[in-house]
Amino acid sequence: MTRDLSRLKARLDALRRMTTANGCTEAEALNAAEKAATLLAELGMSDVEIDAHLMGELEIGIGSRRTPMVRVYNAIATFSGCKGWLLRRERRLTYVYFGAPANILIAEYVHEVCRRAADTATRGFKRSDVYLRRRTSKTRAHALRAFQDGFAIGLAGQIMLGLWRRHGVADRPHDERQAVVTVAMAPVEAELARRGVAFRNLPALKVPGRPFRDAARGDGYGAGRSVDIDAPLAGGRAGVSLLTSGGRR
Repeated sequence: MTRDLSRLKARLDALRRMTTANGCTEAEALNAAEKAATLLAELGMSDVEIDAHLMGELEIGIGSRRTPMVRVYNAIATFSGCKGWLLRRERRLTYVYFGAPANILIAEYVHEVCRRAADTATRGFKRSDVYLRRRTSKTRAHALRAFQDGFAIGLAGQIMLGLWRRHGVADRPHDERQAVVTVAMAPVEAELARRGVAFRNLPALKVPGRPFRDAARGDGYGAGRSVDIDAPLAGGRAGVSLLTSGGRR
């Protein structure tokens, strides 16, 4: 069904591009519009319903334990117009992005940018004095966890700021910013409800101990805020800006 709907969607899009502005005669444009309306009527579905049925999911393995980076993945899902959740299979964790195909592609791209940025930032922190002056493996592990916690907070905030800026609501009250998310997520939430998908809340991750909150966590926060979401990946480059108005389409 999904394959057939994909072809139908492509045909509808092609018909809708047949306008006088694109060089068609008035008769050709009218005929194309009538064919598009007939296709929808025969199927008994609206554009919104077609888009909903075309929604799918992307699963990305993230290891065996929850880390502060889940906060970033949640922000990526919102940024991309997807629903995100954790899925455990045996002892492995997967993060799932669910939404329209185009939005899943955005989520996949931003996820990879953020993953690479996190790896680079972690390697840099392990060479820093804040990390190296810890004398035991346990205290170094605590410092690293505090750094990762700060990094996730900073990067998630950067991602959401990009979303607000793209929609022109960065300086608006929280309620207006939240309304942007609510409207964008409505079709996704409705489709998940139609499929009977339900979720449960997980307990919050433990907050890093006080000795590491200032230096390590602060360094992580600064590193997270410095990540460029539009950064090109090795071997390619971003085709459009994701952080500017209209960049998603």
